[in-house]
Amino acid sequence: MALPLAVDYEALHGNVCDSGTFNVKFVQKYDLVLNALDNLTARRRMNRLCLAASVPLIEAGTTGYLGQANVISKGEVACYECQTVETPKVYPICTIRATPSRPVHTIVWAKEFYKLLFGVKAEESMLFEDTSSLDGEVSTYMDTVRSVRVALHDDKSKQTEAGFADLITKLVEELYTDEIVKQLELDRYKAAAKTPVPLVKEKHTKTAVAKDAPTIQESYQATDTACWKDQKLCVAELKHVLENVDDSFPESFDKDHDGAMRFVAAASNLRNIVFSIEPIQSIYSAKGIAGNIIPAIATTNAIAAGLQMMQVYQVLSSIKASKDSGEGGKIAENCRYCNILRNPTRNGLAITAVSLEKPNPNCFVCRQGSVHFACDTTVWTLEHFLKRILTQELGFQEPNMLLDDTQVWEQGEGSDQATYEVNLTKFLANLPGGGIHNGTIVHVEDFTQDLELSIHVSHEANWPKKEGDEASTRTEEFPFVLKGGSAAAAASASSNGEKKPAGTSSSS
Repeated sequence: MALPLAVDYEALHGNVCDSGTFNVKFVQKYDLVLNALDNLTARRRMNRLCLAASVPLIEAGTTGYLGQANVISKGEVACYECQTVETPKVYPICTIRATPSRPVHTIVWAKEFYKLLFGVKAEESMLFEDTSSLDGEVSTYMDTVRSVRVALHDDKSKQTEAGFADLITKLVEELYTDEIVKQLELDRYKAAAKTPVPLVKEKHTKTAVAKDAPTIQESYQATDTACWKDQKLCVAELKHVLENVDDSFPESFDKDHDGAMRFVAAASNLRNIVFSIEPIQSIYSAKGIAGNIIPAIATTNAIAAGLQMMQVYQVLSSIKASKDSGEGGKIAENCRYCNILRNPTRNGLAITAVSLEKPNPNCFVCRQGSVHFACDTTVWTLEHFLKRILTQELGFQEPNMLLDDTQVWEQGEGSDQATYEVNLTKFLANLPGGGIHNGTIVHVEDFTQDLELSIHVSHEANWPKKEGDEASTRTEEFPFVLKGGSAAAAASASSNGEKKPAGTSSSS
């Protein structure tokens, strides 16, 4: 099957979320774009760039044995965000700190432990304790954390000193023994599924700590799960990692960095031991949980790639027909939404094709609409709103935020961001321009994505917890409700008679 147009290939290495390189002007140079991305942020980014540039996007992804390939075309076909896209699950702080019951809870805790030691700001970790605001309560581990951070960040020569190994041992004892004892005495684990048992210090105080200390992988075969129940080996693994930290160690946890992943796996399993949770079986299993990884299946990926190329043929044919006739290429009529199924249909089909959906009128991305946001505006700061709502939930990269005619935040190339940094710590209700209150409309723009949005705010001071709904936004430290846009699209979008595989649009 010959393609109807000549195709030029150019290889570029970079991050598609880098607005300096991959922007609307860059996308406009091409006839179409093919997505082969593995995360929600990057997919949102390319969806918005292609819409802004009026360039067709061929989106595809796989989740194990499931997969899909479809075309997105501005004005003709529903965009990537016209329907609800599953976002990473957020666990309440109380669950992570006091009532863990599953390995995923201890993995999240271990990642916060990693952030406490390696992050640019230790205060950003949920394990950070401000000793000046504990109402007389003494932190069991923060002094040692500060000493370890000095060795890891400021003076790496301290890692080779004999006392550094003792410092790590002390930190382990404080987090897994002293802190547990303290919280038990304060009766803060009463809601835990099982009462935690502090680690016995004698089991690891004499563990070898030299640079050639045996690691979990070196001490056992990968198939032997007994090592993950061995307290000594988990402690030795932590020591081994911390004593060998170099400049390549990431400040933010990276599941693909061997040392970072081993640290999180060992730290998590020590907490599993404390809370009587079945230990994680291997580094691979821990990586799957830490990175929300669903194992890739080469055959499914190959099928998805093949479906993409079939869509390429149809899109390029439509573009050529449009250029030849001067009429629309009718991409929506020529292309289909293709599903890869694990189990064949009654007719024996492993791949099905349905008509592409029309743009959802409630989608704030391709219809430049609005969303409704409810929170307690007297406790939410601008910084938290920017990170949790604009960046994480709505996918803005360089937001500019206005209250009526008053600019309260500016970001991006050529912006005077320093002028507005004073607003970051202010509560929403206290922002310039009269603040954000019940009924306020916030206008947000992102020029890198040609995106505008109106956010209708409701002030809610009382947030009853939804019983049994662990992932509910109401159980967060700063609860909120966000409606409209993609959320509304899910309720109103037609299904064309066939349900799409859940989650296949958010991973590949």
